[in-house]
Amino acid sequence: MNFPVSVTSEYTKKNLLEMHKAVHRRARKRYRLLSLVGVALFLVGSVLLGVIEGVGALMFAGGIWFVLCMVFSNQQARKTARKTVKSNQKYYGGTANATIKFYNTMFIARNETTGAEIRAQYTEVSRLLGTRNLMVLVLEDGRAMMAERSSVEPAVAADLWEHLRENCTEATVLV
Repeated sequence: MNFPVSVTSEYTKKNLLEMHKAVHRRARKRYRLLSLVGVALFLVGSVLLGVIEGVGALMFAGGIWFVLCMVFSNQQARKTARKTVKSNQKYYGGTANATIKFYNTMFIARNETTGAEIRAQYTEVSRLLGTRNLMVLVLEDGRAMMAERSSVEPAVAADLWEHLRENCTEATVLV
């Protein structure tokens, strides 16, 4: 692969939502697991105490609780994406754009809208997340940046992903 490879990303609501879901994947799974445990405890406790006799009513109540928990966890991601898009519209008059230039041993992420720039070594990446449309790099300090796969040729995107997997030695890789 020829370096530097430049990947431009648009911070649209769709991309921000996908990035948020990828970054908070573990928390969302834990939240759903805890909601299932809560439903199970509710069901077992109700049967043991004889509060509700019908199993159908218990299942219905547990199902409603689980659906509400799922909606809440998805609502948080939508709310964050919507807030970011609205802020970009207000302060910058449109959608924010960022470019990440990948080199052999480091990368430079530059927000084209604000002019902010991050220079980091691949060893500073704590998590490397792959989604259908994005490659997300999360640094040790919690900052996340995305690279749209569609902004480069598919072969280059595949090579870049392999390069990141090999060089982000300290990162947890989730696909």
